[in-house]
Amino acid sequence: DKNYTLPVRLPDEVSLGGEEGFFTHGWGRDRRLAAFRRVHMPDWVFVVEEPLAEINAPIHLVRNVTLGAAAFILLAVWVAVRRATRPIIQGIEQCASLAQEIEHGELDRRLILDSTDEVGLLAQGLNHMSESIRTHRAQLQAAEAMYRGVFESAAEGIVRTNGDGGILMVNPAMIRMLGYDSPEQLRGRSVQSFYADAGRRDEFIALLVRDGVVHDFE
Repeated sequence: DKNYTLPVRLPDEVSLGGEEGFFTHGWGRDRRLAAFRRVHMPDWVFVVEEPLAEINAPIHLVRNVTLGAAAFILLAVWVAVRRATRPIIQGIEQCASLAQEIEHGELDRRLILDSTDEVGLLAQGLNHMSESIRTHRAQLQAAEAMYRGVFESAAEGIVRTNGDGGILMVNPAMIRMLGYDSPEQLRGRSVQSFYADAGRRDEFIALLVRDGVVHDFE
């Protein structure tokens, strides 16, 4: 494919300048790269040329091999990262599921993760929180049951109101004292309507705000 013919008839589009250099000519797959050197005794120009496709072939090969190797390395890294992070992602998903259950009041499930990293610590924290909420709920339920037992069975009249004096709860003794048959008949009414002097409630509230507790108030 190399051309060493002397004398050389250069393509019409080629103009040589200087003593030596390079030029290209031709089109498409026939494009060629040529090197020339000028001598003066005799006045000749030596030209060596070769198809650009053959010159660039090693470059293209190196490029293709490099791209292939890079793609393989990226794929290997992606697979390794996916395998390494899969247990972490699964652990996070399980923690998120447990957190939603806790939010909805479901406190029976516990997470068992064979891990001591941050995800494992998060699972332990959620387990502890779930158990703590469950314990506190049981304590509140027991206290509520005890309070309700005292409230329902007390011989004294007990009434609970809101800040405006609206009746929220009354025990059976208070219902009987006021001459009613059920708590529904009193719920929502103003407790001030049962005071002999309605202004006494304002005094009672002022004492309660000041001292936190009121004794022997009639």
